[in-house]
Amino acid sequence: MPTINILIADNHAIVRTGLKYLLEQHFGNYPVDEAYDCPTLMRQLWKKNYTHLILDLQLKNGDVMEILNAVRKTNMTRAIMTYSTSHEIILSTKLFDMGDLVFLNKQSSQNEIITALKLFFSGRK
Repeated sequence: MPTINILIADNHAIVRTGLKYLLEQHFGNYPVDEAYDCPTLMRQLWKKNYTHLILDLQLKNGDVMEILNAVRKTNMTRAIMTYSTSHEIILSTKLFDMGDLVFLNKQSSQNEIITALKLFFSGRK
């Protein structure tokens, strides 16, 4: 299996910590970095080559959709999972058209999150 480097971008520390815990418990001990706002996200993306980005769509101090477009155009990361409190129906079609592999609603159960992460790491929608 190729090396996996993960970046979690969310403005809530508890969400980043919870995702890191689920990743460690169910997928092993991969390197995981964090970003808490748009400027930090961009600095992290320029600093390191991430294979997977888990991206909250409501980050502070910037426009996440612009960043998402830039990431897709420059191939800064191989795979992106977006997640939000917004309804999946509203966002998923637009995000899939942009090339995202997985969309996850933050209100998903732990089992749904783990299933989505399995799909995400395997490269499936």
